[in-house]
Amino acid sequence: SPLIRRAYVEKQFPSTLKLVLYGRSALGMMMVEQNGISSPLVFDEYGVLYHSADASPYRDLPVLSGLEKQKDDFTLLPESLHPFLSDLRALQTGAPLLFDQISEVEVKSMEGAFYEVHLYTNDYRLPVLLSSGLTEGIMKKILLVLDSLNEAGRIKDFEYADFRTGQVVLKTREGN
Repeated sequence: SPLIRRAYVEKQFPSTLKLVLYGRSALGMMMVEQNGISSPLVFDEYGVLYHSADASPYRDLPVLSGLEKQKDDFTLLPESLHPFLSDLRALQTGAPLLFDQISEVEVKSMEGAFYEVHLYTNDYRLPVLLSSGLTEGIMKKILLVLDSLNEAGRIKDFEYADFRTGQVVLKTREGN
């Protein structure tokens, strides 16, 4: 069962079977269309997608978008996203307040196996472009830049904020 991450079974004689089950910890959600019906799937840090009987506890998790179903059995996210998922898990456990600021993570395929990540926060719709490596420090920097742009009334003037290099690059909208 995809809900079970690890299981241990021990036979204790004469008539006992001991089961120890470890479940998966939800990291985010994504919508997957199967047979024309769109349904939410939850995923963990290992990229394993699984159905949840009740999606309501997961409604505050970030939504993953931009990936298309490659085959009928869509149970794993692409392996190239696993380092980013590990970073998300570290942020979720180490800085939950910062993790809770993430609304959506949009993945854009670039040249096959390479992905570009666009992060959206709860308070701002300005896309934040990321390469790999989302840390607590980078998330704080993202929120600081977005808050500063909003305070100055300039956030609407920009198309995106690029955090892929050491310098923050702001792309202005045409006409500004």
